[in-house]
Amino acid sequence: MNHHLHQKSPNERTSQYSSDGHRKPTRLQLAAVTAITLAIVYLFEDHLVLLVAVIALITIIYFGITYYQIQKQKSISLQLQTLKDHIRQADRATVLLEDYLEEQDYPKYAQVAQRLLPQLQKITTESDEVKKHIEASVYDRLINKLQEIEEGVREQLNLLHLSTSESNLDIVQRLIAYAPELLISFQNIQRDHLIILTKIEQAPNRAELLALHDINMERFQDILEGYLKIKANPKNYYDSEQRLAQAKNVIEQFDLDLDETLRRLNENDLSDFEISLRMMMNNDDKDFL
Repeated sequence: MNHHLHQKSPNERTSQYSSDGHRKPTRLQLAAVTAITLAIVYLFEDHLVLLVAVIALITIIYFGITYYQIQKQKSISLQLQTLKDHIRQADRATVLLEDYLEEQDYPKYAQVAQRLLPQLQKITTESDEVKKHIEASVYDRLINKLQEIEEGVREQLNLLHLSTSESNLDIVQRLIAYAPELLISFQNIQRDHLIILTKIEQAPNRAELLALHDINMERFQDILEGYLKIKANPKNYYDSEQRLAQAKNVIEQFDLDLDETLRRLNENDLSDFEISLRMMMNNDDKDFL
């Protein structure tokens, strides 16, 4: 999966702004102000005090509008910068996803995906809010890339039977807090579990193997949940040390059992290899004779 958001950053339309980012008055605005001022001078030349008051009022209104435009432009600039920052963060997350997928570190893939998917939605919303201030071609490419990445991540999660639910991430956090000694076994089991599921999908006796594997995974989840509860509050349970030791041994053995299951499934994939190898070796013997 080679998805990257960081192409062109959204650009402001700068032709209407000075070098310091402030909006420049247009010629039409200046001409209008000049015309109104001259007209007022002509109409109120006999009433000097009233004329000064009116000119002062117009000046206040003009600078008030100018100040509002400057503040609005600053707000837009801040929104654009925030959007750029969020795009860079999402781009780094997509690189992480590619790395974890290549390393087959599926639990970490799910954790990053859980953070990335809402972030993609947020970027889409932010892009819509400043759409008028982004070049149309840049906006279209950005939205298309966001959709492409989201669809790719969701498809990969489905293929790997991964969940981005809070429950799975909660287990990892509890392991780190209460049972770091089981964290490696847990990650190994999760990784093997997902690889085994993909292997089972291709097996002729898929339903039977899947049912057996699901039963074993449910038992593992029950034991792990009990281990975490006892480890968090050992004084609240009978024979806590003995039960923790037994559960730890069972979990570590289950990790080894899954390794063996995976080896057997891999060996099944090599059936054609073995047949061809034996035939080639027999042919070599005959040629030698």
